[in-house]
Amino acid sequence: MSSNFNQKGDRIDWIENLLKTPIEDQRNYCLWRIIGPYLLNVRNLSKSETTIVMEDWLSKCDKLRKLDFEPKTKIYSIIKSNRGYKPISFLKLHEEGKEIYAILKPTINIYR
Repeated sequence: MSSNFNQKGDRIDWIENLLKTPIEDQRNYCLWRIIGPYLLNVRNLSKSETTIVMEDWLSKCDKLRKLDFEPKTKIYSIIKSNRGYKPISFLKLHEEGKEIYAILKPTINIYR
């Protein structure tokens, strides 16, 4: 069966890679379109577990460049609004989130 991303059980490799990769820009986009929906609706983490993972990722990002938003408020709103939504596919990210795609593309092979 073909897929838009490499999926192992309830994990999507390229998103797991993003969670290990602090970035300077596009953090709101990543939380809203990728990380929130992934943690809540693919990995099926609880709200508190999702909050911990998101806070950890944002903390790493903050070390590269100071966050321009309050993390707890942003995380709360994303968790509240993302139940039931799936994350964007890696191929769709190429069209919609070119900056994030460019950061992640060299580090993964979605067809392995």
